Amino acid sequence: MLSNVDNVAIERYLAETGITEDHIQVKKRNSLMEKLHSIVREFIKDVARHKFLRRDDFECQLMPFGSYGLGGYLTGADMDLVLLAAKGIERRDFYTEFRKLLKRLTEDIEVIKRTAVPIIKCTIDTIPVDISFVSFSLSSVPKNINLLNDTLLYGLDKECLASMDGPRTQQFLLDNIQPNHLATFQSTLQCIKHWATCRKIYGKPMGYLNGSTWTFLLMKTYMSIPLRSGIQMNTYSLLSMFFEMWASWPWPEPVKLSSHIPGLQGAILDFEDIEDFRHSVMPIVSPCYPVCSSTPFATASTLRVMTLEFKRAQTIMKFNEYLDINHLLTRLFMELNFFAQYLHFLRIEVTSETVKSNETWQRKMATAIPKLVGLLEVNPSITFIHPYTQTYTESRSYSTVQGKLAIQEGYSDYIENYVSSLQPGKLHITTHIIGLQVLAPTQGKEVDVSHEVQEFLQELEAKRNDRDADVTFRITSAKRYCLFTMK
Repeated sequence: MLSNVDNVAIERYLAETGITEDHIQVKKRNSLMEKLHSIVREFIKDVARHKFLRRDDFECQLMPFGSYGLGGYLTGADMDLVLLAAKGIERRDFYTEFRKLLKRLTEDIEVIKRTAVPIIKCTIDTIPVDISFVSFSLSSVPKNINLLNDTLLYGLDKECLASMDGPRTQQFLLDNIQPNHLATFQSTLQCIKHWATCRKIYGKPMGYLNGSTWTFLLMKTYMSIPLRSGIQMNTYSLLSMFFEMWASWPWPEPVKLSSHIPGLQGAILDFEDIEDFRHSVMPIVSPCYPVCSSTPFATASTLRVMTLEFKRAQTIMKFNEYLDINHLLTRLFMELNFFAQYLHFLRIEVTSETVKSNETWQRKMATAIPKLVGLLEVNPSITFIHPYTQTYTESRSYSTVQGKLAIQEGYSDYIENYVSSLQPGKLHITTHIIGLQVLAPTQGKEVDVSHEVQEFLQELEAKRNDRDADVTFRITSAKRYCLFTMK
């Protein structure tokens, strides 16, 4: 195990390999925040004038949260921001007036309303920005507002309440990290996120963890270290303790970041009474009211995959023959060679005629895959199931109806017969992959997953709506050599 590894060496590695942004990119983000703050000030005056408010000298706050707000973000990360508005400014003002002002900075703007946390999504100076909105009953929103004050939640509609979760969580985390440890926490989180991405276990909908959940696990590790333990608090030591803790965590023991689960106004909730955790294999409790499961899609299989990755990382951190920290981190961040690990795979293909349907079903399939994994877990012939977070999307043109059907049915080598009438078009195909380990076949019998596949296809059909007439599904088994083109 390496010793005397200071933070500078790790931060230099992260910067030189492009994992974290250089000072020019950081300056670009800071400049963007200044422009957005200026827009907020103008937004207040515009709304006050249009709605004949008595004053326009009240404050609203544009607050960063998530990985950017916490300072643990990677190169190219989104900027998650929330506009905390004072009384008199409504969500429709945000969708209309604020959007108009944003158009001065970019034309790439999309208002996404039909979601738990409605946002204005835009890209400014190549930086992706998601802005959510909360309207308080306060006459003015001060810069030092305490978002953990539960009285702020009274009277909020469900969209505002959901939009408060990220900012409240960030304040909880920052309140529990000692200021002199913040830089260490940030660089450790950056290491963990990059490691999880390289090892293909980053993705909440697929049954793994997203940025906030990885942050919760790191926070639990940090909080488990006694302040006067004498342990040197640097990135290397915290990263080592992180992998050691989660390689041996006794799931399904819940992960909580406080001694009790908070209800409203100081009430204490019983873990056993919370519906979200009733059947959870990997319960991780969000730290602020209203609490929820941070791993709603985790399965026994994805937990097993993550545990193996924790153990691999733990072994690397303990290995004492690395020349320096650069060699260790290069080994730790080695890309997962997924296709080399399995002989058997399931290939799930979603084919659509429009780009919009393709994008919609990419999101739907990500949360549907854990259902298929759960069905496969009860098959006694399957010993290991590994859903792959990477998907593959391609567009293929056809000239005839027969050519279209051939693509939908998986005949990649089909040669079209142009005797039939020409009806050209294009299909968009997204492929999801699941790796399988199976018991050796006995008496010539193959592993049969037809029942599980049919049940899953029925689930997908139930998710259809009137706009999905162009979407088709296809699930087939595949051997490794069939997937070479996807590597």
